Amino acid sequence: MLGIFGFGFDYFCLEDRKTTQQSEMKKLSLYVFLVLLTISACSEQNQLSKCIEGDCNNGYGTYTFVSGKFAGDKYVGQFKNKKQHGQGTYTWANGDKYVGEWKKGKEHGQGTLTFEESGNKYVGEFKNGKQNGQATYIFASGNKYVGEYKDGERHGQGTYTWADGAKHVGEFKDDKRHGQGTYTRADGTVKKGIWENDELKEIKSKLGFYLELPLTWKVIDNQNI
Repeated sequence: MLGIFGFGFDYFCLEDRKTTQQSEMKKLSLYVFLVLLTISACSEQNQLSKCIEGDCNNGYGTYTFVSGKFAGDKYVGQFKNKKQHGQGTYTWANGDKYVGEWKKGKEHGQGTLTFEESGNKYVGEFKNGKQNGQATYIFASGNKYVGEYKDGERHGQGTYTWADGAKHVGEFKDDKRHGQGTYTRADGTVKKGIWENDELKEIKSKLGFYLELPLTWKVIDNQNI
């Protein structure tokens, strides 16, 4: 009986070892697969972009994009942990250019964004890759906006000036005049009122009351921005 039980014990031990070895082989195979996958991804990344000058890990260098959706783009500036960090210039393939501060691979801080095709220019604050904070936006047409931005749009207090001399001073929301504002025509006529989604809805009387705007004034004062 002891011999029978002893044999059974040895058999189960062998089976346990076999199972353990199979488990370890699976783990090893998975590890090798992950290593090969990482090498493949790195190789693909190197084909998409490359550092052509300087130190693109932690220092100052020039980084270009060879293929993919960023093909033709170039960054020249400071790096930290292989990301744009500090002062740098990013030039898009279409000619657009950002010159300013970066943080962890995104535009962050003071910078200037110039649009090649339109000739427009944004000078001001950025946060996490978007226009956020105080800025001046200059249009090639001669129009200009000075004020607050939020997530890439005019939002908060600001002043929009047209090339003909007309001016709107007041609140903006989602890139449109929205809230209290003062509109001054090119001829010097001043109207104070409340705007909704870029349309003047009510005007402020001399007594301080807001009155619903007549249709004729809506046509005159709702100048596009």
